[in-house]
Order: sequence, then C-alpha cells, then structure tokens
Amino acid sequence: MTAVYAKTAKGQEEISARTYKLPQKLRLVLILVDGKLSVAAHREKAGALGDVIAYLEELERGGFIEALAPARVMPSASAAPTSPGTGPAPAAALQLPDLKKNLNRVIHDYLGPDGDMFTEKIEKCRTREEVRSYYESVQIAFREILGKRRSEELHAKCSAWLA
Repeated sequence: MTAVYAKTAKGQEEISARTYKLPQKLRLVLILVDGKLSVAAHREKAGALGDVIAYLEELERGGFIEALAPARVMPSASAAPTSPGTGPAPAAALQLPDLKKNLNRVIHDYLGPDGDMFTEKIEKCRTREEVRSYYESVQIAFREILGKRRSEELHAKCSAWLA
C-alpha cells in the first residue's frame, strides 16, 4: 500500500499517442500515476473505477509503470525545499534520464495532463543540451498557460537541473 509508481517511457507513449490502446479504466489509472502517490492514495483517489490495485499491477506487468525505490521518490512541487543550498540537485549531479524524469515530474505537477505535450518532447531529447534548448524554447508557453508567478515558480524548480 505504500509503494509508489512512476510511468515508464512506454506509459508516457500510451498517454501521448494511445499506442497500446489500453482500456479506459486502465488508461485513467495510468494518467494518475505520477511518481508521488502511494498505492493507498491511488485507491482513495480512483476507487470508483474498481480494483485500482489490480489495475496498477496490470500496468506494471505491461511495462507501463514501475515501482520506485524509496530513495528515488520525488517530493511534490509544493514540498520542494526553499532554503539556500537545499534546492534541486545541480545539473552535473544528474544523469540525462534523471534530468528528464525530474523535469517531467515538475512540469506535470504544474500542468497536469496538459504537460504531456511538453514532457513527450523532453523524452525524445538525446542530450542535455537538447533538453536545455527545448525547455528554454517553451518558457513563453508556460507563462501563457500558468501566468507569470506560477511559470516563474516552475522555472525556479527546474533551472538548477538545467545549469
């Protein structure tokens, strides 16, 4: 009940392109998977869909989600530390897959499912420079969608990873 799941690349692909044509209930549970909520929280949030635990197990067997080790679980955007020196890990400390994963989680924290079009492109980037360039190119879109204050919050959470 305390396990936390995150979408895999296959799960992201299903969300963005419906490649695997999951049944509606499975797809809805997949959309809710964010790398932060425990199984118990998913069951509470989506219990009306049926046996959420069985759906999560099926998504895991299908390779759409993976259980995170406790050390890899990301805090929610609202719980991010704000004191100097305790912000996001510097970019040099993050490998490209972790950089993408962190950016995608924060973007989803702020944009929800509307962030899929951005995170999909981040997943396709092959280098840190491509990620940085793409991220910078969408700042105007983030500002239009989120407003000035929230887009600046988003950028503050991501900028250290991109340095």
